[in-house]
Amino acid sequence: MFKIMRINAYLLVVSVFLSTGAAMAEQPVWHDIGRSDEDKSRHIFIDLKNIKRKGNIAQFWSLVDYNEPVTGPEGVIWSMVSYEEIDCENNISSLKYLVGWSEKGANGKIIVQGDPQHFSKQIVPGTVPDMKRDFVCK
Repeated sequence: MFKIMRINAYLLVVSVFLSTGAAMAEQPVWHDIGRSDEDKSRHIFIDLKNIKRKGNIAQFWSLVDYNEPVTGPEGVIWSMVSYEEIDCENNISSLKYLVGWSEKGANGKIIVQGDPQHFSKQIVPGTVPDMKRDFVCK
């Protein structure tokens, strides 16, 4: 399953690169950083091979598998791959690009994808962005 997940995610990155310039240097290696503290409904992974640091800024790819599907107008989403940026000094998380998949592990068909208008927010302790910050900013 992880081999398929890596291939799907890598193919996704090629399409994201063409539209945003945010490319993975290599096929992703998803590292399990745990479940969300808020409600344990999300399993969080960070791509170890493609974390970029520029001063206080960490840029990375994340994969989230949901225990229960997220339902929207486009369909049912079981996993989300996103390109993110965290300002490690000011504790600000910015979502740059996302893709929602019909199956866990970035498998199945793409349900939704796009630029969420570079959504940024202050990181709150105990949340998923907090878990990601703890991992990519160390």
